[in-house]
Amino acid sequence: MKFSKSCPECNSLEIYTKSVNAVGGYGPDLLPNVGGFFSKKQFQIYICGNCGYTQFYVPDKFLADVREKYPRA
Repeated sequence: MKFSKSCPECNSLEIYTKSVNAVGGYGPDLLPNVGGFFSKKQFQIYICGNCGYTQFYVPDKFLADVREKYPRA
């Protein structure tokens, strides 16, 4: 489920979005086994400017790899 136009916590319409790397220089790989060696793994984040509620989403281009390589909960 993608983020809606309003915050699910406070119903604010002040929503900001940005792409962030899923692999940091010194941090862990948050999307292991996804994409190729040269693919730029990222999350799309949505942040409420009113209450700070945040959601992370895997971009559509990586969802097939996630479905194939990760165990289902």
